[in-house]
Amino acid sequence: MRDLYRIPMRQEAKANHIVGVKKVYRDLGLGDGQMRDLYQRHLKSLVTVSSGVFAISIRKDLVQKRDLDVFDRSWTYLLERLRKRSDASGVPIVIVHDIGQNDEVRKLVRRFRRITWSAVGDRVNARHIVEDSVPRDSQQSYFIQLADLVAYAASVKVLPRNGRTAKICNDEMWDLLAPIHVNKVSQRGDGIYLFPPK
Repeated sequence: MRDLYRIPMRQEAKANHIVGVKKVYRDLGLGDGQMRDLYQRHLKSLVTVSSGVFAISIRKDLVQKRDLDVFDRSWTYLLERLRKRSDASGVPIVIVHDIGQNDEVRKLVRRFRRITWSAVGDRVNARHIVEDSVPRDSQQSYFIQLADLVAYAASVKVLPRNGRTAKICNDEMWDLLAPIHVNKVSQRGDGIYLFPPK
């Protein structure tokens, strides 16, 4: 991508920067088709290097309980699915997240490891989730940047966009990851757990 589009290696690949055509991309004269290709190339690289992708999407506009802690709920749903995946494989999972809410994430992960429940109400532990989460600056982590692109593509799949941003990332972008969707997490069958369910 550096050679094809002359994008500096230090340039952070954030979904909002790509679909919003941040100044660095405008200065390179990249059009919507090239920005879409850039987004697609990032996602297609994951099909080669990732063991799986899934997303948790909470439609705040459909939540009946207005005092619902969306941050806590979304992380709990994520950790439940990671616990099941790590238990099934026997492989530990380290939570690596973007910096910003480090203390809150660490507390949630630690609480989840101590007290969590199975789908049938049995108390279980999350022994394969490493206790200490690892905050990373997204500008310094390709992994976090790719996670951001995946999350945005999932959100567009759930709630399609209109206008110029849809020319760059529409509701079909998530489907590029179909070979590595973790469909078990989703009642939809596309690797996206949606709350509240429709």
